[in-house]
Amino acid sequence: MRKLNILKTIVDIIFIITIPLMLSCIAIAIGVFFIDFTDLSFIDIELIIDSENYNPKDLFSNILISISTINYLLLIAAFYIFRKVLYHFLRVKIFEDYVINSFLKIGNLIIISAIISIVLSFVSNLYYYKSGITFEIGSNENVMNICLGLFFLVLSEIFKIAKNAKQENDLTI
Repeated sequence: MRKLNILKTIVDIIFIITIPLMLSCIAIAIGVFFIDFTDLSFIDIELIIDSENYNPKDLFSNILISISTINYLLLIAAFYIFRKVLYHFLRVKIFEDYVINSFLKIGNLIIISAIISIVLSFVSNLYYYKSGITFEIGSNENVMNICLGLFFLVLSEIFKIAKNAKQENDLTI
């Protein structure tokens, strides 16, 4: 139980740190459509997307930042749900429907986020590097996120099977 308390504490600290980052990302994503950053001479903002400098007058760059923000918010939502699952674990409410459904939601959110990242990377490479398409083979964070999402989906199924086995065991005299 001590390891679970340590994990819950670490997750809480990380979540508290991400709240200001989340708010600033939302502000930037909304601001790129309404604020002309070139007019703000007192603020020196340089955004870099996939090794390319952000162009505030380019609609594609603005859309790319907005979709990246939504992608980041999906990961924060998955992290928040994981935080609530850990709270249920601390209360020894392990085989509840909420935990099973939460693992399913976490897995789906992480997989959707990874797919969005792959598509964004591909589209931005097409847009910024018009000379051709490159494919890289190897492990990257998107492949690891898909694996992590699939792990949570499998975990949801395992918990569902364990819940049914527990219910059958409780009925046995």
